[in-house]
Amino acid sequence: MLLADGRLPAGGYAHSGGLEPAVTAGRVHDIADVEAFLVGRAETAGLIAAAFAAAACAQASREDLGTLDDLDAELDARIPSPELRKVSRDLGRQLRRAMSAVRPHPYYDRLGRAPHQPLVM
Repeated sequence: MLLADGRLPAGGYAHSGGLEPAVTAGRVHDIADVEAFLVGRAETAGLIAAAFAAAACAQASREDLGTLDDLDAELDARIPSPELRKVSRDLGRQLRRAMSAVRPHPYYDRLGRAPHQPLVM
């Protein structure tokens, strides 16, 4: 996904994950602060994203796509900020569009117009 994020037109390359606002707010000053920020993101938002990506993969492999709407609603509930929910959906929509062109699959159609990024992953 790192290669896809940087090379596919999926938008992730243009999203800092909150690092830029943290720098602007004065919470990140040096490399140690960047490391702490990234570890914090991995242990919080990253863990949630990974869990939802794994759940979506499990459903897709069983062709049990009926509960994707439930996963989408559950992920919405775990992203308290409307701005971050929008970013997740924007990145998901862009990744879905790119992956649909690279390797079409019925799963992508089932995700709807603006799925969260982890559900596309």
